[in-house]
Amino acid sequence: KGERYRLVWKERVGFARLAIEHGVPIVPFAAVGVDDMFEILVDAAELLRSPLGDLLRALGITEAPWFRGGEVVPPLARGKGPVGLPRFERQYFLFGPPIGTRRFADRKDPTRAAMELRSEVAQAIEMQIADLLAVQAADPERYPLQRLLRRIAARLGA
Repeated sequence: KGERYRLVWKERVGFARLAIEHGVPIVPFAAVGVDDMFEILVDAAELLRSPLGDLLRALGITEAPWFRGGEVVPPLARGKGPVGLPRFERQYFLFGPPIGTRRFADRKDPTRAAMELRSEVAQAIEMQIADLLAVQAADPERYPLQRLLRRIAARLGA
């Protein structure tokens, strides 16, 4: 909730560490559209503050290593469309140029190197998201109804 089109990686660097270790590039990827289809009603943090969260704690589930502070708990969402169905939205995707990792391989502090790489990847993805949001805002056929009406008008005018 409240994290629409935001990266929420916290302090994780596993993907960067693996990419550096194996010398493979990271290809930044961004997507826009899904966050506009749904509304988050209850997220993991709210769930854990509820009586259900009390039950999960009493059962010891919240202490399990796989629980990861509630990150494995999916949000309760409903669609933004009619009667709670997902609103039809055009999806926008963008792959960025690969980011090389070999220059980080011989660093003395591997954790710092992974954090620097992760920061570079995050910055690239955030720029891609901003670009896609601008494309989405300018798209005259963002919604299916708009596309249908434009096609009907084109046929009638032809």
